[in-house]
This record gives sequence, structure tokens and C-alpha cells, in this order.
Amino acid sequence: MAIIYTNQSSGSLRRTKKKMKNLSSNQISQFEEELRVHNKFMKQKGIHSMLMTLDEYIKYRFGQSPKVKTTFVPLQSVPHVRETPEYPSLSNSKNMGNGGTIDHKTQMERIAVSKQYSIVPAYNKGPYMVVSKEDLKTAGRKVWVN
Repeated sequence: MAIIYTNQSSGSLRRTKKKMKNLSSNQISQFEEELRVHNKFMKQKGIHSMLMTLDEYIKYRFGQSPKVKTTFVPLQSVPHVRETPEYPSLSNSKNMGNGGTIDHKTQMERIAVSKQYSIVPAYNKGPYMVVSKEDLKTAGRKVWVN
């Protein structure tokens, strides 16, 4: 039968743990200064539950976990209330932009005008151009006529 020693069973943790003993006035004043810095830091970070008294801080420094002060705040569902009045949307408007609807007559006029033009690539690897049907053979190039 083998005996297995672990850190917990051999007592090494108990021997290495700092023991709280009677503190001198110099050590207490040093802990007071460290406590002041600790509390100031916790206030800056908004962790008010980690603010400690001197006794709690000394126990914390000697390895005893501090008691965290927690408060339970239940969540409450609050209905959303609109602060501004409700404005109607601009549907069926001619000045609408991309999302508006166009009546049939205006749509037919646009189609008739667009039939007079064609979109072709430029003559020398350039971008696409809108060219009228009359200039389709030259594709927008300047042609010199003598």
C-alpha cells in the first residue's frame, strides 16, 4: 500500500500562511496608510463594496478573505415611454428621394427619356458613359470633320 502526500495533508499550507500577531504601532500606521490608498482606489473604480475598515484590511493582508458587502437589487421591467411626439412618415411624396413611390405618368416619362440614351464603355478603357443614340458609333469621342 502506497502513501501519497499532498500539500493539503502535509500541513505545508498551514505552516506557510502568515500568522496575525500583535502589531506594533509602526506597522499599524503603515497599514492605515495602505488602507487609505486602497479605499481611494476602490472609490475611483466605483467598487464601493470593497471599502474596508482597518480591522478588515489587516485581516485581508494576512490572507483572510474580506466579507464582500453585496446588495440585491431586483430588476424591474419599465415600459418605454416616448419623449417626443410621433411624426407621420412621408409616404407617397414626390420629394422623397430613393424610398418614395412615383405615379405611373412620371414613371413613363422617365422610361421614354432613358430610351434616347445608352450606357457604353468609353473608347479607351475608360469608365462607362451615357451616350445618346446619335453618337453611339463614336461613343462620345470627339470626331473632327473636315
